[in-house]
Amino acid sequence: MDKKRGQIELSFGMIFSILAIISIIAIGFYVIRVFLELNKCTDIGYFYEKLANEVDKAWKSPIYRGSFKGQLPGKIEKVCFGDLNGDFDEDYENIYKELRRYAVLEKNVFMHPIKEACEELAYYKLEHVNIEEFFCADVINSEASIKLEKGSTDALVKLTK
Repeated sequence: MDKKRGQIELSFGMIFSILAIISIIAIGFYVIRVFLELNKCTDIGYFYEKLANEVDKAWKSPIYRGSFKGQLPGKIEKVCFGDLNGDFDEDYENIYKELRRYAVLEKNVFMHPIKEACEELAYYKLEHVNIEEFFCADVINSEASIKLEKGSTDALVKLTK
């Protein structure tokens, strides 16, 4: 009587090939995730650069009134401006209190939620600006809009929502 075997016999080459294919697919997914993270960081850095350039343009002008619109990654809900040791708009009290721990950094621009921004780009120091009280600009369809204004007697550019 012949004995039938209930197991599959695979050669070493076949097992190695399956493991190699699984490894290549896993590495591919990891590389894609890393590139998507880099894209998020690049978008935030580019936002800061364009905003700083627009503020410098306004600061160098004798009189300026305009707005800045910049693109941000989809998970950023608000861009907040102001001194975390100063006054704040009551509408943004919860966000202000959440960001208070970053007051020692002496930055004046903050992404919210901060965990959705790149760690090193979650906050930024914008030069030549006067922000009277802490406020946030909503990010709608990955775009934030901020008003910039400078009068003939102003030394700094005023930012408002």
